[in-house]
Formats: sequence, structure tokens, C-alpha cells
Amino acid sequence: MSSATAVQTTQTIHTIRPCAPEEAQDVWRLVASDPVIDTNSPYLYVMAADFWRDTFLVAHDEEGRLSGYVLGVPRPDRNAVFVWQITVAEHARRQGLADKMLDAVTAAARPLGLTMLEATVAPGNEASTRLFTRFAEKHGVPGEVSEGYAGSLFPEEDSQGERLFSIGPVPPGRAGNKT
Repeated sequence: MSSATAVQTTQTIHTIRPCAPEEAQDVWRLVASDPVIDTNSPYLYVMAADFWRDTFLVAHDEEGRLSGYVLGVPRPDRNAVFVWQITVAEHARRQGLADKMLDAVTAAARPLGLTMLEATVAPGNEASTRLFTRFAEKHGVPGEVSEGYAGSLFPEEDSQGERLFSIGPVPPGRAGNKT
């Protein structure tokens, strides 16, 4: 995805486009404001904007405010784009923007030959579970859930690990900004 795509959500029009390294600090701030997802070092977001420029996407509303972001990491060994993080700013929630960003990252991965969408989700993260389940249902493709990473791999004593969602393959006509 080398250019911007305008998408209509329930309340406004958002522009989804690749993240420039200069915007990575804004993405870091957005992630830091979301209590559900882990905040990584600012350097990682700058690096991601450079390394995965086609699949690190940001969404801005009509006023130019950062409304959300999705970082898809290409996994050619699995024919997948792995959604490492996705979040929507408070002002843009409950408008369908996360769905549109998944459509956009899937479309951006298609020229790389990737037709699957994958993500890991903590067992208690119901919002992400609904998001990825809805994506599979909306596109009429299989969605499987399996153990992704065991809790014992994480330093937190109470970690429940992460479940792996594998969705697809998403046919060519179904990846993109469909409603």
C-alpha cells in the first residue's frame, strides 16, 4: 500500500496510509494511551515504519488527528501478514475503524503474496477476539484459534500466554475496503 485510501466509518471519513518514520512517535503515544496493549520502545516504532513500510498503516480523521494504527509484519514462511498491534484512538472508537484497518493491511499484504492474516491475542482480550472473529466471518473465510505462545514464555508470573488466530486465505476480491 504505497498510497492513501479513504474509508468511510460510521461517523467520519478516515484516510489510511503507510506510516512515515516521522510519525512513529505519534503512534508510540497512541499505544501508550491504550491500557490494553503493550507499549514498546519508541525506537521499535521508528524501525517498523522503515522495515515494514507497506504494512505499517496509520489512520487519520478529516481533522488530521491520528485515529488508529495497525502494524502487520510479513510472514512469507506462513503466507501471512501477522498483526503485531492494532489500536484505535478514543475519539474514533466504535465506528468500525479497526475493521477497515484490517481490510487495509490485508490488501497491502496481497502484493507481497500473503493471503493469510494472523494475530496472537491474550485470552482475556475480548475486543480483539471479537475483531478477528468478525473479520473471518465478514470475509467468509476460515478462522482457526490455537495455542500461540505459552504463558511460561513471558516474565509475568500470571501470564496466560497468547492464542494464535489464523484467518484465510482471503480471496483477492475480499481484501480491501469492503463493508
